[in-house]
Amino acid sequence: MNMDKIIEKYEVITLLCALNAKEAEVFGNER
Repeated sequence: MNMDKIIEKYEVITLLCALNAKEAEVFGNER
């Protein structure tokens, strides 16, 4: 197992989750 690849994947997932949370926040405020 290549640890660098796992960390890279984890960072991407974290980034996507952060973006989704921000979008949910924005849409929640509009309603």
